[in-house]
Amino acid sequence: MRITNVIFLDTLCISLVGWNGVGLSFLDFTISRAIRHFCRSRHFKEESPFSTNILLEVLTKKNTAFDTLGIKVIKTAAGHEDHPIPRKGTMRIPFYQFNPETFSFIDDPVLILEDFWSAEERRQFRSAMERATWTSLADMPAVAQAFPNCGNWLKADIGGPEASHFLERVGMPCIANYIESFPNIKNRHVNFNFYSYKAGDCLPTHDDTDDAYTYAKGRKPPTRRLALATYFHEEWHPDWGGELIMYGPPANPGQQTSLQVTHCIPPSPGSLAIFAVPRQHRVCRVDALAGEQKRLSIAGWFMTEH
Repeated sequence: MRITNVIFLDTLCISLVGWNGVGLSFLDFTISRAIRHFCRSRHFKEESPFSTNILLEVLTKKNTAFDTLGIKVIKTAAGHEDHPIPRKGTMRIPFYQFNPETFSFIDDPVLILEDFWSAEERRQFRSAMERATWTSLADMPAVAQAFPNCGNWLKADIGGPEASHFLERVGMPCIANYIESFPNIKNRHVNFNFYSYKAGDCLPTHDDTDDAYTYAKGRKPPTRRLALATYFHEEWHPDWGGELIMYGPPANPGQQTSLQVTHCIPPSPGSLAIFAVPRQHRVCRVDALAGEQKRLSIAGWFMTEH
């Protein structure tokens, strides 16, 4: 990682302030290496990138240097020192530009890949959905009780050939690396299903940890580590709703009403979203403007058993 597009003209002191009260742990790997490289190149004393505050003397004229570090710089109206605002830990990129060997969910807990599926793959999965046997939310009493007033969306098992192709495509090295980062794993599990949401269907805010209702009483379920949602409908318009909304930590711990939106992800055909669990999220209600259109997806989890 190199710091580029820097013109050493003006002197600017910046303070890199910890994020969410946990210091600069989000500056893991790439950004921390860039800071160390910069300090060495300017003969500065190298300070830990994980302390709550780091003060660097930066000789630069352009804010692009901070963009290279993954930090957005905002100038104050009064002309005081700039305050770098850490960008949220998110990778959003077209699939053809994505490197699954180097990506890390530890650094970027939310991954959004555009055009992950080809048009032909989407057609094949839609064909499999037409042949599937669907179960409505009303016919899953335990789930309906956990998620009331959510319409009557449908769920189906994924057939053998489609399941194999799905797991082959989504089984990327970055997923395996994250799953294997947890200690003392006894078994590894996956659980994915087809879903169909029509107008009026939604899913309320939850964090994917309270899943005991899906298992037999007395059996400890596997721990969900990564959640995945990906979309196979032919088209989707912004007015049709159905967005995946993600939240950051509540401003006031324990108060769900203080959750702050961090991502609004439209169900774009062929896109894929993966995020680390736990994370508060919900699916917006599909609008009546969608008419007879269905929000067709595969969703589920990569899990570990300990």
